[in-house]
Amino acid sequence: MFKLISDTSCDWIKEYAEEHNVTLVPLYTTFDGQTYYKEQFEISYDEFYRKMTDENAFPKSSLPSIQDYVDAFMPSVEAGVPIICCCITTYFSGSYSFPTRRFSDFYCRLSGC
Repeated sequence: MFKLISDTSCDWIKEYAEEHNVTLVPLYTTFDGQTYYKEQFEISYDEFYRKMTDENAFPKSSLPSIQDYVDAFMPSVEAGVPIICCCITTYFSGSYSFPTRRFSDFYCRLSGC
């Protein structure tokens, strides 16, 4: 048994991910450089595309916060369940760096290992 975690670059609808026991870590999207939305949690894909077409808005994205990853990982870590995390490529985002490099250091600081 393992836990599958992905950032929202996978384009799964939140309900589909929940139905298949996949935890989504939200990328952040902004259209104006000031207000950031958590993809699939604060803005749906329908709303995202509506803003692009109806408002002629061009989005920019940002990687998930460290806390977003902590919230996604810790239940599995505490339960001793292995995690498979699929993220957007490092060529497009820094989203991959936290789960691969930073989480083990972060967890050791929390647990004192």
